[in-house]
Amino acid sequence: MTTFHDDLNSKVGNIMIDIKDFPRYHRLKLTENDPMNVHKIKKLHNEKYELFHKTVLVPAAEKSEGKILCSKAALMWIVYNEAKEVEMTRKCLHLFPKINMDLSKWWIKEFDRPIEDLYSYGMNVISTGYQMVIDYYKDWMFTQKWERIYSKGSSFWEWYELADNQKGLMEGQESPFDLDPVMTKAKILMSVKN
Repeated sequence: MTTFHDDLNSKVGNIMIDIKDFPRYHRLKLTENDPMNVHKIKKLHNEKYELFHKTVLVPAAEKSEGKILCSKAALMWIVYNEAKEVEMTRKCLHLFPKINMDLSKWWIKEFDRPIEDLYSYGMNVISTGYQMVIDYYKDWMFTQKWERIYSKGSSFWEWYELADNQKGLMEGQESPFDLDPVMTKAKILMSVKN
């Protein structure tokens, strides 16, 4: 079975990276020109990265003299971030509007129609229908990741192993429907000014 980690390896090669170099790709540069709120968010992101570096990357690279496969480090960073988001999303689920699956499915079918027919709906209707489809997809993806990865483990390392064995899901290749035609038509329709 090909894992997500194996697939990343095929894309970036079996490149070993010194964990001291990994921050170059994930830390955000703070500048004096940053608006105050942007600066705050970049600082929070960098603090999160530092914690990841200390608690995940350093132990993972301990036996290999501070080096790690680039693809492995990338997957670790993805899982680290998702695990935090999943936890917060679960706490806030009661604050989200309920997604109407039937309406979302109707819009998915509707986006199969010729683009000329969709144009007659107008920008407001198309963007609302498109958002319903995207919300349905995000809800489906969250549910799948929760059920297949994050609910089955209780630690980062368990989640990492589970995620590594869910290649299609982690790459976004699994979906309850083909999102590409919907996205393509919606973006074309929304990019044309009336």
